[in-house]
Amino acid sequence: MGLRLLILDLHRREEAPADRDLLLGYLERGVVVRRVRSHTIDPVQPIRGRVVPGGLLTDGTWLWPAGHAYHVRTHGVTLPAEFVAHVRDRGYAVPPLDATALAEISVEVRRLGL
Repeated sequence: MGLRLLILDLHRREEAPADRDLLLGYLERGVVVRRVRSHTIDPVQPIRGRVVPGGLLTDGTWLWPAGHAYHVRTHGVTLPAEFVAHVRDRGYAVPPLDATALAEISVEVRRLGL
């Protein structure tokens, strides 16, 4: 399948794009691959405590931790240009994934050790 893992550099911050809220919405509306009820400590500002949501989301092409939206919103972390272009090309709409696609994604996630 070849899922692409969305990796953020938590120290990379640039001016927010005009469509930041649409990009955040896309991150938040990803299809849940793994749901985790617990939160982790904010690695940028540990004093905030356990505020970063756990879990994994996808759009069928990219895979990302649920906490990415938190880091973009709270700390202004910059999303990679390739991912931003992908989201814009899709019109900011996460496509629906059927049960077969989700099963294939789950297999790949396990293969990747995530």
